[in-house]
Amino acid sequence: MMPNLDFVTSVLRSQAQQAFDAGDAFGFLMSVESHKRMSLFALNYRQLRERGIYEAALLEALQSAKSNSRSWPLGLLKNWLQACDREKLLAAGDPLPHGGPFVLYRGVAGEPGHRRVCGIHWTGSLEKAIWFATRFHLPAPAVYRVRVEAERVWAHNEYEDEYLVIIRRTGLQRVLWTFHGSERSQAG
Repeated sequence: MMPNLDFVTSVLRSQAQQAFDAGDAFGFLMSVESHKRMSLFALNYRQLRERGIYEAALLEALQSAKSNSRSWPLGLLKNWLQACDREKLLAAGDPLPHGGPFVLYRGVAGEPGHRRVCGIHWTGSLEKAIWFATRFHLPAPAVYRVRVEAERVWAHNEYEDEYLVIIRRTGLQRVLWTFHGSERSQAG
């Protein structure tokens, strides 16, 4: 089977094909710049599944985005996760730090209709969630907290303290913060 290499420069196509043939999801996705890895995954998700490296490729694509995956429809991201063999996806990441439950945070900002409160990327670090909420200086930064059982965690990246989780609005608790220059205080 041949992967679609439209996003790969001609110089790296043979390397990409070799990585694909060898079952090397990381090497395959590294044949393009980080901002193109989700697109390369999207073009090849069927081939990656057939090759047996779907989960590893999806995790790499999701974790290697330099800014975020906001330009991708949330429903599509969730569908890709739900199509995974959860055990394979967990094995592609780092081991869960404990058996759960996990208290996770998500920092968002901007007008309420444009936020992804129920996005798939969560962190175990309140400080990191605050950073995500304030990094682009958008209006109305907020941090949400959720408590989830280990069965709802799809992957973990120890280095980034990041978790891939599919959640619904139920169970979300908003952690309100007010920001005054470099000072911040809990408001609620």
